[in-house]
Amino acid sequence: MIGIESGIFSAVILVGLFGFGWWFDRQVGRWGADADGFTWLLVVIGTLVTLAGVGLLDLVLDWNAGVLGLAAFSASGFFMCYGAIQRYVNMRERLKDMAQDDAPKTLAE
Repeated sequence: MIGIESGIFSAVILVGLFGFGWWFDRQVGRWGADADGFTWLLVVIGTLVTLAGVGLLDLVLDWNAGVLGLAAFSASGFFMCYGAIQRYVNMRERLKDMAQDDAPKTLAE
């Protein structure tokens, strides 16, 4: 593929990886604590999908492998990073609220 076709194909792959990252982050958020202990599997799945995207991009682009990898992992990992931060902040807020709810009981005893 050359020219506009390779550009469209590349854009479709990167948008697909971006969409996969959004969907996968939503799934991880739904699984919540049930995913504990399976983080390794989640990483393997995300990596495999992203490397498949890199392989497809490599067919049509003459870019450096590092640039291809950076583009693909950035696209697939953006929502995972954002979602992990949001889940952490939410958990900290819940823990803080729980500690504040327990504080008056502890002082009264």
